[in-house]
Amino acid sequence: MQPKKVPVDGQARTCPQCGLATARLVRLDNYLSLFFIPLFPIKKGRIVLACKQCGGVWDQTTPAAPPEPRPIGPRCPNCDQIVEPSHRFCPHCGQRL
Repeated sequence: MQPKKVPVDGQARTCPQCGLATARLVRLDNYLSLFFIPLFPIKKGRIVLACKQCGGVWDQTTPAAPPEPRPIGPRCPNCDQIVEPSHRFCPHCGQRL
């Protein structure tokens, strides 16, 4: 058996860890898999909050911690990392600034 993330709704929520609106409610269902390919649903799992940006997963029953303050400075429009004002390309993802 292998868990598979099934989206519950399409509403974006604020991530408790990174503070961005990239978290979604997903259900962790168990599937019977063959060679790591999920084939048949076996059991519906619990609903959790999963962030696409930082990869964090939180249970809905635990209270979310307040997000840490984000450092101020120019950011890359592609990866949202802080860059120096003199850079013409992002050192994290290579996007032209």
